[in-house]
Amino acid sequence: MSTISNQDLILELKTMQRKQNVMLALAVLGLFFGFLIFIVGIFEGAAAVITGIVILGAGILFLALWASRKKDLKNFAGERITAPVLREFMELESFDPNAFTDREELKTLSFLPGHNTEHGSDLIRGIYKGNRLELCDLTLQTITSTGKTVIVVTNFQGQLLSYGLGRTVEGCVEITKKTAGKPDGILKRMRNWGTSVSSGRTFENLETENEAFNRMFDVRAENPHTAFLILTPQFMERLMEVNEREATDFCFTGDRLYMAIRSEEDRFEIGGTIENASDVETVRQAIRADFMAAASLLDVLRENEFLFTQETQNRSIGK
Repeated sequence: MSTISNQDLILELKTMQRKQNVMLALAVLGLFFGFLIFIVGIFEGAAAVITGIVILGAGILFLALWASRKKDLKNFAGERITAPVLREFMELESFDPNAFTDREELKTLSFLPGHNTEHGSDLIRGIYKGNRLELCDLTLQTITSTGKTVIVVTNFQGQLLSYGLGRTVEGCVEITKKTAGKPDGILKRMRNWGTSVSSGRTFENLETENEAFNRMFDVRAENPHTAFLILTPQFMERLMEVNEREATDFCFTGDRLYMAIRSEEDRFEIGGTIENASDVETVRQAIRADFMAAASLLDVLRENEFLFTQETQNRSIGK
């Protein structure tokens, strides 16, 4: 990828933002006046109805063009701003502003809340401090219809992080934050909805000797021996430290650690209008902060050399 000066970057971003704003304004005007003329035409005659439909069609077209311009801007900013910033922290393999973790992979992760709809963005893949990392924005929702009403419940909004372990875990260990005001049984049914049964996995609910940890987390494992090998007193303290920084659920399975970070927001977004070099630097600083918000949580856990040291790559836990 060729380099681009800050001045050219700002000029291109301003041009793209201006085109996006124009398309949005035309879409709003077309939809508003098209609908208004259509309603008037019902009483005034067919000509007005047809005019209203034509203007509505134009509004829909401009709305589609706005969405296309928005995607182009996101891709350009990702290539020219986000990706170079990420390379400051990791060996970046790819950054796709419009992708997220594969849906088939999500189906295997029974520690995620129950849902029937998922969407996400800003998929980051690469090597972070020696191990493979994947990070994306993710939203999980349950959408139901009663015929007249559509109900949308957001069960998770935040970041899903996947990171390579230095060992292979026998079975699956899930450590999920308790939610105040909801009985554990309800939480477990919500969490397992549509996943545990299809995966054929059988979990055992566990408690540790650390009462503070038990009050903070639910623990369940296919292999209890694996769970207690992972949950040393020191590592439980680290998990609680991560959770105090930001509500997070954990899953150890195979050679991967998954972290569902409940930030309640999308990150790595290019917000606001970019007018000058100061605005560009503000965006870069925001992206640095967004990445470190997740990476700093991971760094706390990486202190456990037993789990994350690459020299033990071919050894397993739980056998």
